[in-house]
Amino acid sequence: MLRNFTVNHTDPPKKERLVSKNFILVMLAATSTTTMNQFFNSSVALHVTAIGGLQVHAGILLTVFTTAALAVRPVTGILSDKYGRVKLLIVGAFICAACSLLYGISSGMSTLIIVRCFMGLGFGMHSTCAGAVAADVLPKSRLAEGIGIFGLGGTVAQALAPMI
Repeated sequence: MLRNFTVNHTDPPKKERLVSKNFILVMLAATSTTTMNQFFNSSVALHVTAIGGLQVHAGILLTVFTTAALAVRPVTGILSDKYGRVKLLIVGAFICAACSLLYGISSGMSTLIIVRCFMGLGFGMHSTCAGAVAADVLPKSRLAEGIGIFGLGGTVAQALAPMI
């Protein structure tokens, strides 16, 4: 009676590996840069006060930073497709690092405005390219899951940087 009954044993499909060396590297880079920027965003008012500025100047510096980061994103998207995401990711990180050093030695509002503008440009470039690179190195079958994990870096940075 059961002679004609066949069981088709198939193993469930294996999930593609989500975490890779490149994914970890881009996640660490993005989290580090976001931590640095969250640190500066939360401490800019203290720095302005220390150099004799007003609280309104801190708001201006945050506005300059945010506007620069916002303005550079569409341009970065176009340039990253033309010149490569990783190259612009590195350029953005370099700009952020240089501005971090200049931030500490800036003693006037005009200098701080320029530094914050360039820091916004660097952060906009870096964060735009980091997301694109993460999407490039993740397996397409687990892209949404990977981008969700990638986004945790920014959340962790936002939680920890002000405490630092």
